[in-house]
Amino acid sequence: MEFGSDGALYLLEYGTPWYDGTDGRLRKITYSKEQIPIDVTATDPRMIGFDPEHPGSKLIASTTCLACHTTVQKSIGPSYYFVAQKYASDPAARDLLANKILTGGLGAWGPIPMPPHPQHNIEETQQMVDAILKVNPPPELLEDL
Repeated sequence: MEFGSDGALYLLEYGTPWYDGTDGRLRKITYSKEQIPIDVTATDPRMIGFDPEHPGSKLIASTTCLACHTTVQKSIGPSYYFVAQKYASDPAARDLLANKILTGGLGAWGPIPMPPHPQHNIEETQQMVDAILKVNPPPELLEDL
């Protein structure tokens, strides 16, 4: 990040997935009193494998989750696919993960903490978890894992 001579803040994005992406870009950050929605479509590589009509998928696409997670590749946080695999047979996973989204956590996937997301309620985070636990990426994306 750096301030330009025009006083605006500029941010260089590495792209997806994190450092290895080829879709990096320069962003100009401006202030707005109005909330600006995030425009993530079902074709976004970070959303491949999610049901685009699932309410939890829509919530994930409209929040900051994709800054740290992708469907298959580990980024800052674990991939949604790995989360789904780890908790597939855990009947308490829905509530455990929904609460973790709300309150944050540390240690389940290494030393990098997950920040809390108090802007959501428990019903929203449960919908997100439902979508994550049902993530189904195409087999060709799983070949290199």
